Amino acid sequence: MRNLQPKQRIGEMLISANLIEASHLEEALSEQKAKGGKIVEILIDKGYLDIPSFVRFFTKGVGIPGIDILNYDINSAIVNLIPADFARKHEVFPLDKLGNQLTVGMVCPTDSKTVEELETLTNLRVRAFVCNKTDLVAMIGRHYGADEGLGPQAEKLAPSASPDQITVSIRARHLVRLIRNIDALPPLPATAQRCQEAMANPDISARDLARTIEQDPTIAANLLRVVNSAAFGLSHRVSGIAAAVAFLGMRETYALVLAATVHKFLQPPDSFDLVTFRQVSLFCAAACKAMVEAKDKSRSASFFTAGLLHDVGRIVLAIVAPQRYSRLRTSSSDQELVVIEETTLGISHPEAGYILARNWGLPTELTSAIRFHANPGAAVEAVDVVETVALAVDLWDCDVVDPEQIREFVDRNPTRIAKIGLDKEDFISIIHRTKAAIDDAGGAYGFLVL
Repeated sequence: MRNLQPKQRIGEMLISANLIEASHLEEALSEQKAKGGKIVEILIDKGYLDIPSFVRFFTKGVGIPGIDILNYDINSAIVNLIPADFARKHEVFPLDKLGNQLTVGMVCPTDSKTVEELETLTNLRVRAFVCNKTDLVAMIGRHYGADEGLGPQAEKLAPSASPDQITVSIRARHLVRLIRNIDALPPLPATAQRCQEAMANPDISARDLARTIEQDPTIAANLLRVVNSAAFGLSHRVSGIAAAVAFLGMRETYALVLAATVHKFLQPPDSFDLVTFRQVSLFCAAACKAMVEAKDKSRSASFFTAGLLHDVGRIVLAIVAPQRYSRLRTSSSDQELVVIEETTLGISHPEAGYILARNWGLPTELTSAIRFHANPGAAVEAVDVVETVALAVDLWDCDVVDPEQIREFVDRNPTRIAKIGLDKEDFISIIHRTKAAIDDAGGAYGFLVL
C-alpha cells in the first residue's frame, strides 16, 4: 500500500490541475491493479494525459511525491550495451531487450552492415526500426553525452532534468511499450500458418497446398470468389481450390490467402475509419495488379496483396494505441501521416506494420511494401513491388479523377513510371482499368467486407 499511495496522490494532483478527470484516474488505477505499471504512463497510453501537459505539470510541481525523471528513463543496463562512440557514429539507440533480442532505434535501419556490427558487438539478435530522428538524437545526447570520448551517462543522470529531457524520456518509454504491445498481437490464423509452413517445404505439391486451404471453408470460399471475379479475367469459372491453385501457382495462392485473412483477422476499434481504409486498400490493390499485369501476369496476386496490405500498420496502431491514434489527423496524405505519427507516437504506421509482418513471417515482397511504401527510395529488397505500391498510394492521395488530372500526374512522375517498366500511355490505360476494377469491388474484393 505504501507504494500505491504516492501514485494515487499524483493522480489526484493531475485532477486538481484539470489535466485528467476522476473517471480517467479510476480506470487507470483499475488497470494498474490488474496489470501493473506506472499510473502516469497508463494515463498517457490511454490518451487521457498528453505528454507536453504532464511535462509542464512536472516541471512546475515542486515536491511532487513519488516521481522523478529516472523513473521514466531507459534502463541503464540496456543503454550500456552499446558504446557511446558507436551510438553517436551510427545514430543508433538501444530501447529494449527481451531475451537475446535487442530492439534499437536507428535513422537508417536498412544499414545491414551496422546491424551486423551491432550484433557482433552485443552478442544479441538486433531488431532495428526507424525512430523519430529528433528524439533519437536527443536520447543519444542525454545518455551518452554530446562529445566524443564520453562514455554512457545512464548511471550519472540527475533526478532533475529539463522539460525537453523529460519529454524525450517519456516518449521513449511509451515507444517501448507500443512495440511490446505490437509484439503481443496474436499470430496468424492457423490456416494461414499451415500455408506458410507448406510454402517453406520444398517437397510440398500444389495438391497438398489445396488440401490445406480446403480445411478452412471461409478462406477457401473467399479465394474462389477472388479467382472467379472480373479482376482476374478467367474465361471459365473455377469451381475447386485445386483448380485455383493450378491457375494461380502456389506462391500467388499463398499471397491471396494472406489477403483474404489479414483484413478479417485484425479488428480495429470502432473509432477507426474502416470505410476509408478499405477504399484505400482496394484502390491500391487494384492499381498494383493492373500495373504488374502490363508486364507479368504471373505475379498479379502478389502485387495485389502488397497493395491490399500496405497500410496494415494503421490498424496495428489503432489497436495498440486506440485513444491516441483516434485523435490523429489520419485523413492526411500518407507521407504527412507518417510525420504526424512519428511526432505523436514515436513510430509510424509503415514501421508498426513492418514489425507485425516480420513477426508473422510474411514474404519479403510484402514486408518491404508495408515498410517502405511512403519512402520507396529506402527499399533494398523487392524494390519493384515497393515502387509499384508507392505509385498506387500517390495516385490515391492525388485523387486523380478526370483526364487532365491523370495527365498531370503522369507528367510529374515519368521517372517513377519508367522505373516499373511502363510508358506514359500504358500507365494512363492502367488508371482507367483500376477504376473499372474498383467498380467490381462487391465481387472481386468483397472478401474485405466484414
